[in-house]
Parts: sequence; C-alpha cells; structure tokens
Amino acid sequence: MITLRASPASTASTEADHPTKSLFSGSRTENATALLRQANPSLGRTVTLRSLKALAGGPVNAFKTENMCMSIPSLNSCVSPEAWQNCLDPNPIKDRSRVCLGIDANDDLSHITVVGAVTGSDGRTRVETVAVYQSTREFRSEFGDLLSRVRPRFVGWGPTGPMSALRSDFGKLKFKRFNEFKGDQLCSAAMELADQVAAGRISHSGDELLTTQLLSAARLNVGDGWRFGRKGDIDCDSSYALSFAVRLARSIPESQGLRVVTLDDEAA
Repeated sequence: MITLRASPASTASTEADHPTKSLFSGSRTENATALLRQANPSLGRTVTLRSLKALAGGPVNAFKTENMCMSIPSLNSCVSPEAWQNCLDPNPIKDRSRVCLGIDANDDLSHITVVGAVTGSDGRTRVETVAVYQSTREFRSEFGDLLSRVRPRFVGWGPTGPMSALRSDFGKLKFKRFNEFKGDQLCSAAMELADQVAAGRISHSGDELLTTQLLSAARLNVGDGWRFGRKGDIDCDSSYALSFAVRLARSIPESQGLRVVTLDDEAA
C-alpha cells in the first residue's frame, strides 16, 4: 500500500526541556561554542561567552538566527528540527490494515499531497507520503484508483481550504469514509502533530517533501491556538495532510475492529 524508503538511522541525541540549551550539552558543546565565536567577533571584549549561553533558554530558531548567524527555515516554526530528526526511523509499517490518509492542496491547486499514517501498538505513528498530484486533472484521474489500492480506514481533508474546489469530486467517489477538518479542528490537528513530534511519538523515513514543508511552516495564531500558515514561499499542503492523517490514525482504538470514533461522531 505505502512504499517506504529506507533512510539512515538518526544519530541525534534527545533534546533537553529547553531545545536551545541542548546546543551546549554533550558532544554539541564544542561545535556550538565555535559557531558562537565565529558569529561574534567581539566575544571576550564587549560580550562574554557566559552571557550568550545565558540566553539559551528561549526558542532555538531565534537563538540560532540572532546569536549564531545561522539560516533557519522559519523563526516562528511549528516543529523543532531537532525533534523531527529524532523521529527518523526506517522501519516499515507493520499493520497496513489501519492506514489512514490525509490530503491537502496548495493555494493554486498545482500541488496536492496525500500522506499516510498508522499508529502502532507502541503508540508511535508511522507517516509517509503516499502520492503527489501536480494538477486537479491528475488528482481526478488517479485518486480513486489510489483509494482502491490502499483501502484506507479513513481520509481526512479540509473543506474550507484550497481543497474546497474539489468537494463535488469527493462526492463522486465510491469511498465514503471522509472526515472533514475545519475551524478549531485545523488547529487541534496541527498542535497535536507538533506535540507528537516533540514527544518522539512520530516515526518517518526522512521524506524530503514532509521535512521541507513541515520545518518551513510558520504558525498562524488563531485564538488561543495555531495552525499552519499558508502565506510564504514554501507550500504547506503536506503538513496539513500529515496532521489530518496522524489525527485519524491516533483516533482508532486498538482493541476495536473497523469501528472508530470519528470527528463527525464527536460533533454529533
């Protein structure tokens, strides 16, 4: 169903409670200190190494940009690059009968991504890009066949975003187990994904599309929460699709058969 691509095992160490402080822990200390000296020519005269390290308690991306002159994908990032790296795991999906899919598109519908997710007995959710369509014509031609091959338990999508242009096409499909994400559900799915990554409960094979978009996505604050912001140079359709798939995969009770508690059930 889902073709997994092997990737080298991660060698990154587990982050500390404050990600920035982890830059100065263990084997990272020497490299981080060298970067600080290079980025701060006045170190030892107008500024001390101790004072710079004292700042290492806030957002890691802001510290890298302001104090280490490092280029990072997004200052207001949704997911820590270190936490995502720590989730790298080439092991394949074991129970494909529990696959859930998420699908989303970029603003001009020139890039539509389908992501698969399966939550295992250990509580970790395996994720992978399943398909990418370069046009709505390609999507209409091939998505139905994909559903027949993969036979997902559920498919999540956002009817208030770019995919709303394809709402009537979903109605023509034989597959009917679609779950709509809108309003607060967009925020909760994005925040749940970020939490699962931070907790090391996601596993992935280093997929370039997922990695690039997720680490480049900026937070769009909505009330007391946030979701992925669509404004920027890099699309975030795979990030939305990923969050939908993870939410659905984690909603399937392991002890039950085909019955799951869906978002529609919760709203009923």
